[in-house]
Amino acid sequence: MMSSTYDGGEHTPKLLQCSHTVCLHCLTRIAASQTRDAGCFRCPICRELITIPRGGVQALPPSFLVNQLLDLMARQRREVIPQCSSHPGRELLFCETCDCVFCRHCADGPHSDTPCDHTVVPFSIALKRMSEILLYRANECLSKLGSARDAVASELRRLETAATAADDAIDRHFNELKAALEKRHCELKSAASAAATHKRKLLEEQLKSKQNVLDCNSKSKSVK
Repeated sequence: MMSSTYDGGEHTPKLLQCSHTVCLHCLTRIAASQTRDAGCFRCPICRELITIPRGGVQALPPSFLVNQLLDLMARQRREVIPQCSSHPGRELLFCETCDCVFCRHCADGPHSDTPCDHTVVPFSIALKRMSEILLYRANECLSKLGSARDAVASELRRLETAATAADDAIDRHFNELKAALEKRHCELKSAASAAATHKRKLLEEQLKSKQNVLDCNSKSKSVK
């Protein structure tokens, strides 16, 4: 069975006794090719035997469900075609050269019915193009935002690493200064203690010498 689009003419959807829907054009070809079973043919979908009614395949009942779907799709297609608010029923057009919207009935100047070098397309197509462009740009922005987010996250990680390294360097530097100060503190205390001991020894020797002199004088006076 060849593929076709249902319509209200040659490709009218017909409902078979097995509940499957096939267009009239395909049914005519199938019935003509299956000559072994006179008055019958096989459903191309489930292979069930279908009896051809009087009047031929044209007399098969229409598929109301498919027809309703076709009507709904047709209404939706009509609804999405933008129309001029000043002239109902007139399709809106879009001039890509002038970047303006109009209909042929209210257009003037370069947008009259006379041919012009402007690029004019149906407004519905322009809307679709704009939607595609906006979607593309939105995806592009999302991609750039994702890259920017990753860059910021990477920079934050580098900042945390640098901050930790700086803290470690500061601690290490101050520990070295603290050790140097402690060492100098001990050195100064040791030097001061040694100087005091040396000075004390000198003073004690001077004191002892003077005391010896005093003792000698005392003995001399007692002998006389």
